[in-house]
Amino acid sequence: MKISTIVASAALALTAATSQAATLYQNDVAASPSGNETTQWVQSSSFNLAADSDITGGSVFVAAYGTDLSVWDGAFDYWVFDDLAGSPDSIVANGAATVGAVTDTGITTGFGSNVFAIDFDLASTFSALGATDYWFGIHLSTNFDRDDLYWVTSSTSDGTAESNGGSFDNWRTYSPARAFSLNDDPLSVSAVPLPAGGLLLLSGIGGLMVSRRRKTA
Repeated sequence: MKISTIVASAALALTAATSQAATLYQNDVAASPSGNETTQWVQSSSFNLAADSDITGGSVFVAAYGTDLSVWDGAFDYWVFDDLAGSPDSIVANGAATVGAVTDTGITTGFGSNVFAIDFDLASTFSALGATDYWFGIHLSTNFDRDDLYWVTSSTSDGTAESNGGSFDNWRTYSPARAFSLNDDPLSVSAVPLPAGGLLLLSGIGGLMVSRRRKTA
């Protein structure tokens, strides 16, 4: 086997070993979606994963009146609640999310605005239990003044709940669900150390290449 073939095979094997990211949950944006205001209210949407999973971040889909998000001050607070009888209950995780790319999806809402995808990382990984109902909540402001920024609807009928002023003692539930996704793929990943076997493999390949050069010199 050629040295170049060995190197390529090794690189593919090491890439496969360190690239395991996956979308864990996804609610796609509805056709001509509406939305619910998420600066005066904390908005939440229910989710349930098939298996135990570590959630690191995801994307939410929002819109404002007009064609951009100039009303947004850049704040992104989140909560994960457990479920009690179809409504958010105790907080099991919360923090200030790290915001990544903000992308115009090209989708237009029923009220004529563009839908934007906001990518985010959680402040810390949340280990979710499989087959368990949770609620993911967001608030996109540094205060609770109304700025007309809306978390848009999805095409699913999962639950949605909102709390005016974020007091969490006044939940109002309804449907459809909000559009968002959750994943285990951080926005920024530091260099991943190679496992010992990988280092030995690359070291051996390097030795073979040096030996081959000497023989052909």
